[in-house]
Amino acid sequence: MLLFLSTYINKIDKKGRVSVPAPFRSELERGQSNSFIVFPNPEQSCIDAWDRDRIGRYARDRDGFDPDSPEYATVSHVLLNSRSVTFDGEGRVSLPDDMIDNIGIDDEVVFAGLGETFQIWSPAQFEAYTAQSQQTIDTSPRRIRISPSTGPASSGTDGDRNG
Repeated sequence: MLLFLSTYINKIDKKGRVSVPAPFRSELERGQSNSFIVFPNPEQSCIDAWDRDRIGRYARDRDGFDPDSPEYATVSHVLLNSRSVTFDGEGRVSLPDDMIDNIGIDDEVVFAGLGETFQIWSPAQFEAYTAQSQQTIDTSPRRIRISPSTGPASSGTDGDRNG
């Protein structure tokens, strides 16, 4: 399993290339890949980045959906808009111009690790997203505890696990 953690801000050079954070490159190389798949996130103003195995599993899942379902349409949309990007000798990639333009990237990008995947954001959009996420956490009447063996578990404000 690949594991992408943390957040990095990198500049886009004059030729439109951006250096992928070394820890992310190491994970992809550990998975024996010098490329990854990017596609516009259908719900957020960012680019999702997945390894080839994950997008392959996602493509296979599409076959299990009714062709008239929203799930089938979403998976199809993601696949139709996906592109492969490959590292150059210095660990840089060229992100597709249309994706960069759609999310408002100028001269810097944020790489945000989300476990098995990562996202690419404009710094302004990422700041707005994290502020909104923090507000949701701060105003939630319930606290979420994370257990590595069971995943997210909701708990009451007293800290006792409900369930």
